[in-house]
Amino acid sequence: FFLLPTTIFAHELETDNAIGVVLHIDPLDNPKVGEPAKIFFEVKDKDNAFRPEICDCQLIISKGDDVFVTAKIYGSTNQSNFGYTFPEEGIYALKLIGKPIEGSHFDTFEFNFETIVSEPKNKQFILNHWVHIVLFGGAFAVAFGMYFVELYRIRKSKSKIA
Repeated sequence: FFLLPTTIFAHELETDNAIGVVLHIDPLDNPKVGEPAKIFFEVKDKDNAFRPEICDCQLIISKGDDVFVTAKIYGSTNQSNFGYTFPEEGIYALKLIGKPIEGSHFDTFEFNFETIVSEPKNKQFILNHWVHIVLFGGAFAVAFGMYFVELYRIRKSKSKIA
């Protein structure tokens, strides 16, 4: 049987009464644009029938109407691992769908997670402080220019005296 999907956030145990799933994203459940992220799910069921090697597990990563990835994921433990680099900032949906392969017995499941992907800190710093950087750089250029103009005037006046 198939249960209604649930939307959940990283590192929260969610269950549909038969299967429990926890989403982990390295680094620190805080993915950054353009930086590799390791996505893995910890899946457990109340009957201990679930094992990744007997699951047709599929991960779908999307943002709005755009689907970025549809991939089968497997693992040697009860954690299914997947590496992904998020291409842009925003809220992404990660859907995990699990169906038992033929001859296996656990309940089919579907869970929807959301994660917020942001710009790396160094880029955020530049974006948040670009006005300060421009003003400071401009002030430095003006001061530097004034110094050389004054230096030129002093040398010119000294050459007239001599």
